[in-house]
Amino acid sequence: MGETVGDWRPYRWTPGIGFVRLLGICCGTAWGADINNAGVVVGRAQTAVDEEARAFVAVTDVMVDLGLLPGASPELAGSDALAINDAGQIVGWANTAANPPARHAVLWSAAHVIHDLGTLGGPASTAVDINASGQVIGMSDVPAGGHRGFLWTSGAGMQDLVTLLGYPAGSVVAINDVGQIAGSYVAPGGDTHAFLYTPGSGLRDLGTLGGTTSTATGLNSQGDVVGSSTTAQGDTHAFLWTSTDGMEDVTVKTGFTAVRKLNHDLQTLSGGVFGAFPPAPSAFLVTLQVTLTWPFTGFAPPIDAAPAFNAAHAGHDVTLRFGLGGDRGLDIFGPGFPSSTEVSCATGAAIGSATPLSPTDFELTYQAGPDRYTLRWATDDVWVHTCRELRLHFMDGSTYVALFSFR
Repeated sequence: MGETVGDWRPYRWTPGIGFVRLLGICCGTAWGADINNAGVVVGRAQTAVDEEARAFVAVTDVMVDLGLLPGASPELAGSDALAINDAGQIVGWANTAANPPARHAVLWSAAHVIHDLGTLGGPASTAVDINASGQVIGMSDVPAGGHRGFLWTSGAGMQDLVTLLGYPAGSVVAINDVGQIAGSYVAPGGDTHAFLYTPGSGLRDLGTLGGTTSTATGLNSQGDVVGSSTTAQGDTHAFLWTSTDGMEDVTVKTGFTAVRKLNHDLQTLSGGVFGAFPPAPSAFLVTLQVTLTWPFTGFAPPIDAAPAFNAAHAGHDVTLRFGLGGDRGLDIFGPGFPSSTEVSCATGAAIGSATPLSPTDFELTYQAGPDRYTLRWATDDVWVHTCRELRLHFMDGSTYVALFSFR
């Protein structure tokens, strides 16, 4: 999207080619909203001086008017295309034939036939995204006032997301091809938090960057989420959330304070938003990098990390407790780990090769309350008067060692 003589015009940008202006606009402003993997762009443009702006699709470099709902007045009614999937299905909103016109969520088929998706009983609705299966998400007014997030399918129609989330969705921004939904909701404490909904698992509160509120602005095929969050200092920063590392501060790492949309390569957009104030004419494609190292909290007392030796009784269980900055599941060790190696009691140098612990040699549990893993290691009677190393190598690539002197 670029700016020419005070008016905004839609562009298609491709690596190696750059910006190509889309043609077919009459006057006023136009802007692109989404692009699929085939390079098809959708958005909104004005096609005649005496008509409202309408949704468009551009397969080539020429914008094509997607039209209005049946019976709607060309002079009074408008429409907007907000998302497109790889099958060419498009969603957004269009004004109805009512007077005054109401705004309804709509779906255009790949043949550009428009369908009214209705509302949750209120006067207005808007569809914001569609996945490969044709599942649509958006927001709708409700009879009691206010608005709720919805999921629309061809079989079940429009459903209030409260039935899936357990809470009303205050906003929804994206749905991926496995049915995960990103948005925001009012958490039990009363603050607005970003969420990720996963079919079969339910709603997951994504937390904050130390502040009170957060909102999601993008979701990719892996279930990674971008958005914004307040910090403990009260500033608003952009974030990237992943299931492995949780929420990371994008602003601290990149300087960008707001990002939106996210692809499978962890590329996101910043700047260049139509209607932003103050104006931000420059758009940026930002590639994010995930720090995969889990925040190991150290071994809890009475266990000390190497090079110190811990006294233990041969043939008795040894218990180690530690944290990894959240629940990483129980499949946290790399192949061949944990492992045990006999070492010199004087120097800690290895004697012989490491032996991976078998499933019967240890037990691993996790407690959410204290955010703590507990590893119980079954030792052998024959280790009396010897020393051994217990090595933990995690799936994030980090390694931690504890040394034991058996009596």
